[in-house]
Amino acid sequence: MILNGKRKDRIVKEVAMALAEMGSVPTQKEFLHGPHKPFGLRAEEIQKGWRKWAGLLDAIKRYQPELWELANKPKPAPKPKPATAVKKEK
Repeated sequence: MILNGKRKDRIVKEVAMALAEMGSVPTQKEFLHGPHKPFGLRAEEIQKGWRKWAGLLDAIKRYQPELWELANKPKPAPKPKPATAVKKEK
């Protein structure tokens, strides 16, 4: 099965939407066996179109940057605790 441009674009968009809903980027195995997998997407389509999961993720970064940012939300840095005043003894 050869994937044409329209099919590849649709797969990129569907996977990007699913990753944005998850809020993280799992491994290919976790994604394909998890509840967020788009209906009808098979592992063979990813292999035929991009050879590796990383190739599909690169395509998402390039063509769907807004959704990629949603999938890779930076974790908020913990707020530093306020410094307590130390009393000097005389």
